[in-house]
Formats: sequence, structure tokens, C-alpha cells
Amino acid sequence: VDFVLNGHVHHYERTWPVRNRTEVQKSYENVEHPIHITCGHGGQSLYKYFNKTTKEDSYNETVPEFVSARSNVVWGHCELQFIDAKTVKHEMYIMGETEPRAENVALITKTVLRLQ
Repeated sequence: VDFVLNGHVHHYERTWPVRNRTEVQKSYENVEHPIHITCGHGGQSLYKYFNKTTKEDSYNETVPEFVSARSNVVWGHCELQFIDAKTVKHEMYIMGETEPRAENVALITKTVLRLQ
């Protein structure tokens, strides 16, 4: 499974498998493109101070087609569990909760390429 992992912005965002922002596969089964995960939402509530606004959610109202899940109004962390050579489980935990919410879990699979 191909991932792009980021942790800079105070946001959580997970894309569908995507290539060039336009080729989107809205499934995590047998992925063909990279999945981008930004998990840096430890400082999510700081935006209202930097942007001089009372609005905590700094996302635009329109969600891009390639975005599967996102949040910047909760604290939390992410975990990846490499189950086998073709399966990865991604979970985003919200601070104070012991289990991830269903919408914050993705089981990602990819056919393993075999060279002959």
C-alpha cells in the first residue's frame, strides 16, 4: 500500500486513493493510487488565535472529491497497523476515547505485485 504521511498542519485528513487530484478511487479495496494521510491535529484549536476568528473549523465548506475523512475540531492521534504484505489498518483516535469511531477506520488492501 502506498502512503504519503504528513504531520505538520493541525488537521486530520485522509484521502481516497488518488492520483493527480483527479483520478479518485472511492474504495480502499485493491488500491491503485497513493493514500495521503495528514495526522497532526494535536494543535487544532490554535487556528482561532492565529486567524483572529472564533471559527475553529478552518476548512472550506466544499470538501474536495478526493477527501474521505477530515477534521480539525478535535484532538487526537493516528495509528497504522500493518497486518500483512497487502493489508494496512488505519485508525484515528479522538483524545479521551478508547476506540476509534467507525468513520475514522480504514482497512486498506492492495494486490501484491509479483515479478516473474
